[in-house]
Amino acid sequence: MPQIEVRRLNYRGAAEQAGRVEFAVGDALRTETTDDGRLILVRSVRLGRIGLGERGASRAAATAWRELVGSARHGGSSGAESANCVWFTSLAEARALLMRELARGRTPFAWFWALAVPDWRRMTLAQYVEQRLALALAEPSGEAVAALVGEVVAAGATQALAAAILARVPIAAATSEPVERSPPAVAAGHPPAPAAAVTIGAADLAERAAALETLRPVPAPLYALLERLAARPDAAPLLEALARGLVQRSHPALSVAPQRLARLSLAVIRLLRSGQGRFAQSAEVVPESGEMAKPPLADQVSPGEAEGRPTGRVRVEEPLRRPPEPAFAASSDPVERAAPPPAPECRELASSAAGVFLTIVPLLRLGWREWLAGHPDLLLHQPGARQLHTIAGHYRVQSGDAVWDILPQVDRTIAPPESFTEALELWRRGLDGWLRRRARLKLADLVSRKGWLLPGPETTIVRFPLNDIDIRLRRLALDGDPGWVDWLGHSYRLVYRDRPLTGPRLP
Repeated sequence: MPQIEVRRLNYRGAAEQAGRVEFAVGDALRTETTDDGRLILVRSVRLGRIGLGERGASRAAATAWRELVGSARHGGSSGAESANCVWFTSLAEARALLMRELARGRTPFAWFWALAVPDWRRMTLAQYVEQRLALALAEPSGEAVAALVGEVVAAGATQALAAAILARVPIAAATSEPVERSPPAVAAGHPPAPAAAVTIGAADLAERAAALETLRPVPAPLYALLERLAARPDAAPLLEALARGLVQRSHPALSVAPQRLARLSLAVIRLLRSGQGRFAQSAEVVPESGEMAKPPLADQVSPGEAEGRPTGRVRVEEPLRRPPEPAFAASSDPVERAAPPPAPECRELASSAAGVFLTIVPLLRLGWREWLAGHPDLLLHQPGARQLHTIAGHYRVQSGDAVWDILPQVDRTIAPPESFTEALELWRRGLDGWLRRRARLKLADLVSRKGWLLPGPETTIVRFPLNDIDIRLRRLALDGDPGWVDWLGHSYRLVYRDRPLTGPRLP
């Protein structure tokens, strides 16, 4: 049942019937509207003359709702301010688009912004970021900080976040000059040490690579500020909260193992304090055994593939198309990057393998999350994202399918252990066998289901045709909404309907 909130109800009629009318209208709105996962905002709706008997209010509410949703416009589209009904994929998308508008120096005036983001209250960009940061730092898991950093970077408002962080730093730290760091060999005018000289234990290789990957996409102004915080002991609590948020953003699976999350956060802080966050990326790290790190999985082929024979080997990394990350600025002076171009119109993407997202609930039922919690060392290799890529790759989902753009991206800077890759394949086989026994359904049939994908910054809505409801899945509750999936750092909603979720005046 959807969550409905009515700000004001105007009624003309007998005063003694007001309470009865209010109950009838509220009940009609809750029962006659459908919850498709979106945040839908309505400026006003007229029900006309309704009878209080024989479902008069329900029929009026159902008719009015169909008209409203049929003419709804996306909140980020042109002309949305004049629409009577607008929608967002989620509250997170509304916040991200509001942040984008504020970062461009605009003051959003449309009627729906105050309803979509009630905690905004017409603040400026600086005030809003400062408030969001205070609320995010109070949340201990780090997920709120991760979401805020993602919104700020996407909107090009890094300077506003840096200013909000500085406002929370003690005066001594805020007034101090940034600390410049360089490796001793470089500072003395000598060439850097060869790659083979940088040697760490094999057990710490993945953690070091994960810490570097956490810092690599951080914009230069924010990175310079983190280095300044690392040089101040009195700013340690703030730095720990920010590091935890950055780790959550790059490795959401660590939320199932809080101790491992804390370890990686400390590794990030150590890189910042040692000044190696900028320079260690160019050094090649080798384990104590002297063997070079294995190449990415996409470069590994089995003997059968080398001879041209078809094999069942999973090529996890091949469909990935990751854009290049921006390099750090050579100077620590905070230089704001140009604002990103306007976001494209939100639209559904057709996919012939939308059923990949139907595997999330069966994986949970099979004990996937408990297995992750029992193997914290594997969480640094993005097991959730790699498992979904393994499933899609095994069943030969076409490289141009939209599902590859919606699936969580996989980092290829370091290859996971061979035992980890084998474990993912065993889980795929186990899931296939479990579905065959319990639901009389093959995993291949589940993956190959066609549908439409509506992506968002926090929530992705997957729509299937109404006739694709499968009683084999429904009786076992395997086609329900996964909701927030912590080991993927994303939320998924599954909807069965024939009408598209986007566009005005839809049938």
